[in-house]
Amino acid sequence: EEPVALSALESLAALAPLAPDLTAPRLLEQVRTSDGARLYLALVSLRGLLEELNGEARPAPALPDLESALLRPLTAPEAPIRQEAAALLGLRGPLSPEVIAALREHLRDESPHVAARSAVALVRSGAPAAEALFLLKGQLGPAASRELQEAAVAALEEADPARLGRARGMLEAVARDAAGLVEAGYKPVALQVVDMFPQTHHVEAVMSFERGA
Repeated sequence: EEPVALSALESLAALAPLAPDLTAPRLLEQVRTSDGARLYLALVSLRGLLEELNGEARPAPALPDLESALLRPLTAPEAPIRQEAAALLGLRGPLSPEVIAALREHLRDESPHVAARSAVALVRSGAPAAEALFLLKGQLGPAASRELQEAAVAALEEADPARLGRARGMLEAVARDAAGLVEAGYKPVALQVVDMFPQTHHVEAVMSFERGA
């Protein structure tokens, strides 16, 4: 029965962009009622649909119950499910105080990928993001493990640059300044985000390079 249900859900996801007003509520219902692999597939499919609509500047379906439906998978035992729920919440905004509080809790999630996506979701939603930026700063810092750095980079890569707020300028400056050095044969090995002026919108970044062989 489960393989059949998964196949049906995959078919629904494939057709979703053709009739989003009909398919999005059905995907949301799967998010609300499913568990395990079916829940994960529903989350991935719904996020893919909303991101595709956003990328094509098409209106997203009205999903008034999305926030409440996502609070349940945000506490799932499986890290990939929590990760997808946090990423989906980052597509909507402004967020309710309950959801903001839940995402802040997940800044301390045992999975660095869940923590990073919760941080990016808070930044993208326009919520007060000092704590979220502090987490991303730590994950991108030179003392962080490769896993932490990869989690932060992966979460930021999926974000719409226009909605990254104060982090956007810092990230764009890093990419612009690094381009010439990379072309000259250097490779980036570490990035440190520095809050040079606390309680202001300014964020600086320091990047280390090594000369290539």
